[in-house]
This record gives sequence, C-alpha cells and structure tokens, in this order.
Amino acid sequence: MKEYPCSVTIGIPVYNAEKYVERCLISVLNQTFTDLEILLVDDCGTDNSILRAEALAKTYANGNKIRICHHDRNRGVAEARNTILDEAKGKYIYFMDSDDCISEDAIEKLYNKAETTDAETVWGSFVNKEFETERVLPAINGLGKYPDLELFGEDQLALYGCQDIKEHLQQSIWNILYRSDFLHKNNLRFEQHGSFDDGIFQAAMQPLVKRAVLMSACTYYYYHRPDSLTHVVNRKGFRIEEAINAIEAIDCHRRICKSLAEKEYFDCRSTKVMKEAFYIAVGIIKHRDEMNGQVSNKQVKGIMKHPATLLQIIQFHHYRMLNLFFYLLSVLPSCVFVRIIGLMAHRKQLM
Repeated sequence: MKEYPCSVTIGIPVYNAEKYVERCLISVLNQTFTDLEILLVDDCGTDNSILRAEALAKTYANGNKIRICHHDRNRGVAEARNTILDEAKGKYIYFMDSDDCISEDAIEKLYNKAETTDAETVWGSFVNKEFETERVLPAINGLGKYPDLELFGEDQLALYGCQDIKEHLQQSIWNILYRSDFLHKNNLRFEQHGSFDDGIFQAAMQPLVKRAVLMSACTYYYYHRPDSLTHVVNRKGFRIEEAINAIEAIDCHRRICKSLAEKEYFDCRSTKVMKEAFYIAVGIIKHRDEMNGQVSNKQVKGIMKHPATLLQIIQFHHYRMLNLFFYLLSVLPSCVFVRIIGLMAHRKQLM
C-alpha cells in the first residue's frame, strides 16, 4: 500500500482573493485535525492574495503547513485544481474555494468517517451565507443538509443522485473528502469550462464511486458575494464567453451521459442533461442581442441534441414524454427551433 506523507491535503486555488483569503486560511489553520497540508495554487492574480497567504505562513500557528505552488501564468480554476491533484501529498484530498470557510472540526469529522467506513468520498453538509453580513441564506435547490447515509456498492451514489430529476447531490466539488488513490486510479481531471467545471467533474466522478458516505454534520460555509461569477451571470444574462462555456459543457455532459446508456438511471440522467440544455438554450436566445449575434442558430439548436436515441427514449421508464418533447425540438429546422425557444424565453415563468 502506498505511503503518504500526510493524511489530508486541503487544496485551494487562489486568484484575486485578497479580501477574503485570510479568513479562509485561518479557518483551515485552526483545524482540530493536524496531520494535513494546505496546498495553495497561485494562479497569477493581480492583487496581494499570495502576499497575505505568505504572511500567515510565517506568523500564524501551524503556518508551516501552508505550501504554495506558483503557476507561470493565469490558467483558470480547472487547471489550478489539476495542479492540486498532481501535487497533493495526502491520502485524501479536500477542495476549498478561497472565499469560503470550514468549521474547526471539519477535516476531523470527514477523515474519521472515511477511515472507519473505507469510503472513497465523504460528503459533508454545508450552510449558505451572505458574505458581508454572515446572514444564513436559504438552501439553493434544497441542498445543504444531507442525511446520514452510507451508499455502498456499484452505482449506489449515482442512483441516489438520480432518484428523480431534483437535485440530491451538490454540483460543486468542495466539502467532499476524496481518497487520492480513487481519483488517480480513475484519471479524474478538471475540464476548463468556466463556472461549469464542477458539474462536469461531478458527472464523471459519481458513476465511478462504489463507497460514499453522506453526513448531516455541517462542515463548510459557502459565501455568496455580489461580484461572484454566478451572481454576475444571473444578473446580466449570458456573456459570449459564458455562452460558449455553456455549449461546451453540455457537450461534455452529453458525452458522459451517453456512456451510461446501460445504467438503470440513464433515463433520469438524460432528463437532467436535457433540462439543463433547455434552460441554457432559452437563456442564450433571450440574451442573444447582448452577444451581437456571435452564437448562430445552428449552435443554439446543437445544445438540444439528445444523448439518447429515439428508440432508447421510447423505452424510458421515467420522463418519456418530456424527453420526446426535447427530442422533437432537437430535430426541428434551426430557424423554427430558435423561433419556438424565443417564444418560450419570453414567457414569464422562464424569465
């Protein structure tokens, strides 16, 4: 069995995080679990984030646990996380965002559960907070609090996530303790698609997990900021970069989904992919004027290409009619498709 220099690597990409990186790191440095390293990836921001981290490393208790890897240029969060995968020395890897915090006993709880159950992934619960006020915010899509649950066996985690088309597992990759050998054995890597990176990683990872544990204990505090990427996209609509990322991300989800055609949850997984594709298509059409026509009718229609064949859809046990609707949209002429989606985009319930 491979020997690891430490039990846990906490990996944190850092890019223009000067306003909040200290708070994040102090929550990590104060952990009750100490057999860990704190691996920061300097993704070449333009502020003093790394200087603040280096100051903590020199002056704070346990600061010597901080290790910094420097990129030669800004490569994006996906490549920063791949650097963490390549450089981590821990038996387990735990990803964080540089503007979030963890409870003092977060790693202790997750690690103990992983060791006692031989889990490949352990999922902690989390709380959404407002950045400026620390006010607790409502859960997004009902997510945040998991049941205490052991999901052992092939496809058990994926089946839990696809029991219906609601969100039962988070799309984000933070606050999950991953066993390093599981990640490396399956060659799991992050793809660069902007704010869609996490969801693609989760889509590829979940079907591979054979031993997962969900925990009701809250171990992570996710902070919502007015200048975050998600907030800006929701407020202003799709920018051209986000539109291209969304189109590429749906292609990735479709490819992963097609590889699961023999799984019993293929119908539910396909429906989730198509539901997301539909709302992306609606969003792009609704805001296409802001992109100066840089997304063609053909590109928008391509978003709705179904991962299943017509015969497979007819054989679905769940959501057959909804998927037939999506399939019908995908085979319409581009101009007709865009016209129909445009009408839908301006209905009140889709705004």
